[in-house]
Amino acid sequence: MEQRVEQVYGARTGAELAQVLSDLPAPARPADDSKPRQWFVSMLGSSSRRIRRRVRQVVSVAIMASPDIDLCRAEFDGDEIVIKAFVFWGWPDIYLPDSVDLEMAGFTLMGGDDERGSSRVPPPGAPVVKVRSYGLIGGYTVWRLPPELQGLPLAQARKAAKALPRSSS
Repeated sequence: MEQRVEQVYGARTGAELAQVLSDLPAPARPADDSKPRQWFVSMLGSSSRRIRRRVRQVVSVAIMASPDIDLCRAEFDGDEIVIKAFVFWGWPDIYLPDSVDLEMAGFTLMGGDDERGSSRVPPPGAPVVKVRSYGLIGGYTVWRLPPELQGLPLAQARKAAKALPRSSS
């Protein structure tokens, strides 16, 4: 034990510290029944939001609007993230990293949902983002962005993502 403490104090970088602690089990997360939920509401206009905090559930409501919601830098809390998306007359865009798995379901009358961007297969064990979209006259487009497009302004990322091969799902 004393030897490990000396190694911890002797570590000068995060990588050195991680190497010293690599054989220890991951710390147990406290039971947290609260749901880190993020709301997006757009009415009669559009907005652009980039989220960089912890999320487990996202709720998006767009009424005569087409907001951009960027979750590429969000910290996904858990193995499954649910996006509940409601639209009345609009075509909102949701941006996700292509390192997550995507599952889209829902119902749209007079419109539709689409998955665009990177068709790269996420790594095994990647978080699953479940988009549950419901709409009347409109629909959501989910853009899966590779790392090189994630830091760009959303209009530029969307333009570059359009040039990527279409995903098959």
